[in-house]
Amino acid sequence: MTEKSTQKIIDELFRHFYRELLSEPHYAVFFERYDVDLIRQKQGQSFLELLELSDEDIHENGLKIGKIHINIGLPFEDLYAGYHKLQQLIPIYFNEHWLVDHQLFRRLSLQKMAAAEGYFQSYIQQMAHEIAITVEKRNLLLRPSYAELANQPLICLKEILGHLLDEESPLPEMDYEVCPLTDQLANHTCLNGEERIELEKLHSLQHIMGHNFLFFVKSKEYALAVFLLSRFYGMALDLSNRIGLAFQMSFIQELQKDPLTHFYLRHDMETLIDSALNLSVADKRNVAIIMLDLDDFKFINDSHGHLAGDHVLKEVSELFSQVVRESDKIFRYGGEEFLILLDGAGIDVASGIAERLRKLIENHPFDLGMHRTTKITASIGIAAYHPATMEKVPSARHFIDVCDRMLLKAKHSGKNRIEYC
Repeated sequence: MTEKSTQKIIDELFRHFYRELLSEPHYAVFFERYDVDLIRQKQGQSFLELLELSDEDIHENGLKIGKIHINIGLPFEDLYAGYHKLQQLIPIYFNEHWLVDHQLFRRLSLQKMAAAEGYFQSYIQQMAHEIAITVEKRNLLLRPSYAELANQPLICLKEILGHLLDEESPLPEMDYEVCPLTDQLANHTCLNGEERIELEKLHSLQHIMGHNFLFFVKSKEYALAVFLLSRFYGMALDLSNRIGLAFQMSFIQELQKDPLTHFYLRHDMETLIDSALNLSVADKRNVAIIMLDLDDFKFINDSHGHLAGDHVLKEVSELFSQVVRESDKIFRYGGEEFLILLDGAGIDVASGIAERLRKLIENHPFDLGMHRTTKITASIGIAAYHPATMEKVPSARHFIDVCDRMLLKAKHSGKNRIEYC
């Protein structure tokens, strides 16, 4: 086979290659902005030169190919799919003896591996830059303490990439148990139970993926490293976004809470109760509310001052935390009146919570300041909805009115007692 005939066959090979490539819609769209004939000619010439290159030159050539492809925005899987398609077409145009003599598949394989390495090198540079921009944006959007915590998964990945770009840059802490974020997620007060479990699980998976990623890089399995890095970045970004969202929601909720007791303010109360009642029908789940009013609280304000009254209200709110469940929502309904929404609780559960709360308040010495204490009691009303036995779903307003009537009944019946219907 002469050099001229080889050139002609290579030209036919690449015409066939691009004909099949452009028959696929996403390739056709991608190459609309390029001169395909010029690219085809250049690739054909490069393919011809590949037959004469040393292994070292093939490696350098492959590195350039990988970097070119990422710079023009071609996904890595498409680069590798192109090599696979070319390897399928080659036996159609060249006989087996010629392929063996020229070691074409070995050469092409070397170039393919080097292209993966070149793609990977450019990819980590691009990703490190993208992470830096994302971190900076989050610093502007979140409160500093929240942004610092939310950015940690991304900063961890950025430090790994920084180490790969410059070995003198230290790796982040790769041990999940020792990682600072592990302890912060476990102990941060802004996270509820379910959020905490989900974030800790994602964080643990990020560490596992980090170890796997570094193993592939160390083993020079750059194709696998590229694929894993894409998933690694997606997981780090997801974890970072979820932490940021959890803290944003916590901050918003804090704005909706009473600054003294840290209970919810009542402006969203009816909406939340309506939502719980409507969902209870579909889920066949009970719903109850408790209204609690501190007996003769006006006497404390009038006799000891409003600052002393605030001391008592703050201590009452702390007693609530010993009794109510994490899923329950507590509202400051009035000055010394509170409402608890018990989603998933029937009259028995609600009565048990109310009685424990009544006893706690009755037996607690409340601090008035200036080394003074006092005793108070509470009257409580309960309303419960059981979808299994009640056909009509009450409105939130009606539900609250019923509970309020039970509270008034407890007041009129001697105070320091519970009434329910």
